Amino acid sequence: MVNKDRLRAYILTTMGYVLGIALLANSALVIYLYYLQRMSDEDRNRAEIAERYIQTLRTNAVYADFIAREAMIFNDDRTINRYEETVGDVSKAFDSLTYNLRKYGFNETLLGRLEISVSDALKNHRQFLDSFLYPDSAAARPSLATFTSAFDAVQRDFSLIEAYINQIKSDKSGSGWLWLAVLLQLVLLLCVPVAFGLPRSVLRLRRRLVNLNRAIDESNRKYVFDSLEEVNLEDEEAVRTRLLNNLRQAATFIQEVARKNYDVRWEGMNDTNRDVNRDNIAGELIQMRELMKKVKEEDDIRMWMTEGLSKFGAIIQKNQHDMQSLGDAFLSSVVKYLDAKIGGLFIIEEEEEEPYLELKACYAYERKKFITQKVGIGQGLVGQTFLERQTVHLREVPAGYATISSTLGEADPRSLVLVPLIANDKIEGILELASLNDFKPHHIEFLEKVGESLAASLISVRSSERMRILLQNAQQQAEEVRAQEEEMRQNMEELEATQEQMHRQVNELNQLRHELEVEKYLFSALMNNIPEAIYFKDRDSRFIRVSKHLATHFGKEPEDLLGKSDFDFQDEVHAREALEDEQQIMRTRLPKVDFVEREILKDGSEFYVSTTKMPLVDAHGEVVGTFGISRDVTTLKRAEMELREMQEKSRARISELEARLAEAERKLAEAKGN
Repeated sequence: MVNKDRLRAYILTTMGYVLGIALLANSALVIYLYYLQRMSDEDRNRAEIAERYIQTLRTNAVYADFIAREAMIFNDDRTINRYEETVGDVSKAFDSLTYNLRKYGFNETLLGRLEISVSDALKNHRQFLDSFLYPDSAAARPSLATFTSAFDAVQRDFSLIEAYINQIKSDKSGSGWLWLAVLLQLVLLLCVPVAFGLPRSVLRLRRRLVNLNRAIDESNRKYVFDSLEEVNLEDEEAVRTRLLNNLRQAATFIQEVARKNYDVRWEGMNDTNRDVNRDNIAGELIQMRELMKKVKEEDDIRMWMTEGLSKFGAIIQKNQHDMQSLGDAFLSSVVKYLDAKIGGLFIIEEEEEEPYLELKACYAYERKKFITQKVGIGQGLVGQTFLERQTVHLREVPAGYATISSTLGEADPRSLVLVPLIANDKIEGILELASLNDFKPHHIEFLEKVGESLAASLISVRSSERMRILLQNAQQQAEEVRAQEEEMRQNMEELEATQEQMHRQVNELNQLRHELEVEKYLFSALMNNIPEAIYFKDRDSRFIRVSKHLATHFGKEPEDLLGKSDFDFQDEVHAREALEDEQQIMRTRLPKVDFVEREILKDGSEFYVSTTKMPLVDAHGEVVGTFGISRDVTTLKRAEMELREMQEKSRARISELEARLAEAERKLAEAKGN
C-alpha cells in the first residue's frame, strides 16, 4: 500500500514535474511563437506595402508609356497635359518607393538597378515631353524603339523585385507555419488558441490580396478595357496577365493604326461591351481608328473629285467648239468615271414655239447609242426634273424605265440619278445616269459640280453657234446691201452726173495723166541713157522692159527684146544657168549681188559682166518676176586674165632660169674638181 502510495506520489510528482516542464516549455514556446508571429506580420506588412508601391509605379509607368504613344499620334494640348501629369505621378511614385524600400532595409542591388532603369525611362519621357512643350528647342525626340527598350528594362526590374518580395513572404510565412506544426505536435492544448489566431491572419492576408487585385482589375476595366468577363480576384497571376494583355493589345493596336491598317480589331470588343468601353483606352483607340479611317475616306473622296473635275474640265475645254462632240465626249467619260451602265444627255431646244428637251448623246453598256428622243417640259422624270431644277436620286428604277438593254445579258440598272445642268441660274439640260450600284452622296455632288461646268460650256457653245448663224446672216445681208448700194450708186452716178463732176473728173484724169507721163518720161530717160544693162522679167524669165544699153548689147532695139528670153540671144548653157538663178531668186527671195558671169552670144562673141539680180515684188507682196542690172567688165576681166597669163609665164621663165643656174653651178663645180 505504501509502495503504491509512493508510486502514485512519484507518478504525480513526476507528472507535476512533467506538467511544470510542459507549462514552462509551453510558456517559452508561446513567447517564441508570439515573437515569430509579430516579426512575420511586420515582414508581410512591409512586403505588402512594397508591392502596393510597385504596382502603383508599374501602372503609372505603363500608362505614361501609353500616353506618350497617344501624344505621338494626336499631338494635342489635352493629351500633352495628361502626359505631363502622368510623368509627374511616375516620378512621385518612384521617390516614395525608393524611400520606403530603403527605410525597410530592402536589397540595395535590386533597388539600384530599378533606380537606373526608371531614371532612364523618366529621362526619355521628359525629353519627349520637352519636344512638345518647347518645339523650337534643338532637343531630339526619342524614337519608339527607345521607349520600348526603356519600358522593357523597367518591367524586368519590377519582376526581379516582386520575385524577391515573394521569396521573403514565402520564407517568413513557411518558418512560422513549421514551428506552429511542431508546437501542435508537442502541446495540443497550446495549439488551440494558436489555431484560432492563425486562420484569422490568413484570412486577413487573403482579404488584403483580394482588395489589391480588385483595385487593379477595376483600374483595368475603367481605364484600359472591360470585357464584362469576371476574373478570380484571389488569382493574382490572372489579374496581372489580364492587365498586361490589355496593355499589349493597346500597343499593338496603335502600331497597326500607325501603319494605316484601319481594319485592325480589338480582340474581345463586341456589341455587348462596346458602350461600357466607350470612355476608356480601348474605346478611345477605336474612336481614333474610326476617325482616321473617316479622314482617309474623305481624303480619297476629295482626291477623286479633284482629279475628276480636272479631267472633265480638260474634256470640256477640248470640245467646247462643237455641241455634239462635247456631249459625246462628256457623257462617255462620266459614265465610265462613275461606273454607270446607261447615260443620257438632254439639251433644251427653244427655237420652236414649244420648248422641248432633245437627247443629244446616249451611252449604254460601253457603247455609243444613236437614239433620237424628244421630251416635253414637265413630261416624265426628265421633264419634271427640268421644271423642279432639283437633283433626283432613285434607288429603285421603275420597271420598264430603262428601254436600252444589254446584249451581253447584264442586269438592268437599279439606281437612277437625274442632275439639272444649271449655270448663272439658267438651266440648259438634264444629265441622266443609271447604274447597278447605288450612287453615293459624293457622286451626286460631283455630278452637280461638273454639270455646272458643262452647263456654262453649253451656254458658250450655244452662243457661239448663234453668233455664227447671225454672222452668216449678217454677211449675206451685207452682200445684198452692198449689191443694192452698188446698183443704186451706179444709177445715181448716171442720173446725178453733172457738168461740174465731169469737169472735176477730167481735171483729175488730166492730173493723173500728167503725173504718169512725167514718171514715164523719167523712167524712159533713165532706161535710154544709163550706160548699164537694166532689165525686168516675168515669172517665166521673159523680158518685159529693158534698157537701151542692154538692147544695143544684143544688137537690137528695146522693143525687139520684149517677150523673149536669154535663150533667144545667148548660148543654151548660159541661158539655162541664168534661168535657174532667176527661179531660185524668186523661190527664196534672196538677191544675188555683184557677181561676175560670162556671156556668150549666139554669134560667138564673149563678154564678162558684173550682175546684180533681185526678186520683183508687187504691191501685195507677191513675187511676180525678177529685175537686174549688169555692167560690162570685159576689158577689166581680160586685163586680169592677161596679167594672170603674164604671171604664169614669168613663173615659168624664173623656173627655167633657176634650172639653168643650177646646171651652171654643177658644171662649175665639176670643173673645179678636175
